[in-house]
Amino acid sequence: MIHSKQGLLARLFKIQSEEIVLCLLAAAMFFCLLSAYYILRPIRDSLAITGGVENIHWLFTATFLGILVVLPIYGWACSHIKRIWLISGVYASVILALLFFWYLFALFPDDLWLARAFYVWISVINLLMISVFWSLMVDVFSKDQSHRIFGIIAAGGSLGGLVGPLLSALLVEKIGHGYLLLISAFGFLLVILLSILILRFSQKLNKGIPTTTITGHAFSGFSLVFKTPYLWAYACFVLLMSALSTFLYFQQAELVSQALPSPEQRTELFAWIDFGVNSLAIFSQLLLTGNIVKRYGITIILGLVPLILMVGFISFVVYPQLTIVVTIIMIRRVGAYAFIRPCREMLFTPLSREMKYKAKSFIDTVVYRGGDALSGWFYNVCIGLGLTLTGTAVIGAVLALLCSAMGIKLGRIHDQPMNKRI
Repeated sequence: MIHSKQGLLARLFKIQSEEIVLCLLAAAMFFCLLSAYYILRPIRDSLAITGGVENIHWLFTATFLGILVVLPIYGWACSHIKRIWLISGVYASVILALLFFWYLFALFPDDLWLARAFYVWISVINLLMISVFWSLMVDVFSKDQSHRIFGIIAAGGSLGGLVGPLLSALLVEKIGHGYLLLISAFGFLLVILLSILILRFSQKLNKGIPTTTITGHAFSGFSLVFKTPYLWAYACFVLLMSALSTFLYFQQAELVSQALPSPEQRTELFAWIDFGVNSLAIFSQLLLTGNIVKRYGITIILGLVPLILMVGFISFVVYPQLTIVVTIIMIRRVGAYAFIRPCREMLFTPLSREMKYKAKSFIDTVVYRGGDALSGWFYNVCIGLGLTLTGTAVIGAVLALLCSAMGIKLGRIHDQPMNKRI
């Protein structure tokens, strides 16, 4: 029976027998990680609107400043702490913070500044904990393995992205925000246990990452990005994708605040959006991502998804309704989770460990959240100058076109030999 299952996996996903256990452990870890996070995400988005849509750009700025504080600490930890303790420590800190917020929400359930603090904290930590997960994946799996396996691992995360928002949507009215935090904390505990199993199993197969610390200082990720053309192009692509997400986020927040006055109603809507996104993403990750990459390469994915978003922005100009914005957001997130994100991680598999852990984390956190903050202020200025939501959609369409061009350039650089790439 076991052999028949292995044969089925090998035929469907081209996984070799010795890779199956490690692949399933990785998919399970990503499942638990995104389940735990997606319980929190609808709460975060609902609380952001509580303080007023006009103030969200301040939350983006505070998040960026928080990243500037956290990332050097993580960079220092990379150089001084072994991988098994580094990864466990990141997720253990999330658990402790969730317990702390659960206690505070029980005492001050309607405190506006507590809601803002929670938004900033989860926005700071979410990119780092996902970046840490993928840093582990690109260290454990080779470039060839990543093309075959990363779509499956991403599908595990999308399955978790189904469970998390479903729990939020079904339970938020019954138990409130506070107890959802405890359920999320248990999910992160499972993440720690699975990360330990992955490290031990990979080392047992002599495919694991070394147990030594990573070379370089706390800020070496920053310097690597700015002196490496390949990483610089990657950072520009991430920056433009971040700007697209921000414009859509603000448009969604404005329209949702008008349509749904209750925080619980907004949490439920955001949870169902998350559920729908991950339902579509899991199908794409299992059946499409690996086959498209194998047949057409990474370039077409990095260029095509932003072009589809450009069409979505133009559609909003013609028909400026909440349903259109929700549809565009779902397209962006399905495109990002099912196609862009796995391809982005594939770009790092042949690079050095310092680039995988430090430069990658710098781009995934500082550059991404910096893009959030800058585009958030830019959006606010546009509204202040009298631009309507349709006017900002025109700007979004232009950004999407630029993002597509940068994605194509990045894909072409990736296709070059390593000595020319970096």
